[in-house]
Amino acid sequence: MLYLSIYFIYASYKSSLKAIKIGYTDDIKSRLATLQCQENNIAGIHNVKPYVLRVRHNFLIQKPRAEEFEASLHDKFRAYCIYGEWFHPHSDIKMWIKDNERKLQKELLEA
Repeated sequence: MLYLSIYFIYASYKSSLKAIKIGYTDDIKSRLATLQCQENNIAGIHNVKPYVLRVRHNFLIQKPRAEEFEASLHDKFRAYCIYGEWFHPHSDIKMWIKDNERKLQKELLEA
């Protein structure tokens, strides 16, 4: 069974959190490197560099569940969407991550 990483990448500029990317990938290091090199408007930062991208949370999950889970998170937080998979760092998102991190990690390990 193929496992993917569900991730939350935080994009910051001058120590200020600007956006959170919610996604999934089969190679988190490669995904982060690709995002760091992009020249387009990443996370509403408007091409201001150097912005800093950090993987803050990363959970392994089986592929079919990863796709569904990512879509459910995008739907849950759509009111805070900047563009695509990038979201304003609203307290609702940060609180959800904090409240669900241990539970999610445990459920995913047991799946």
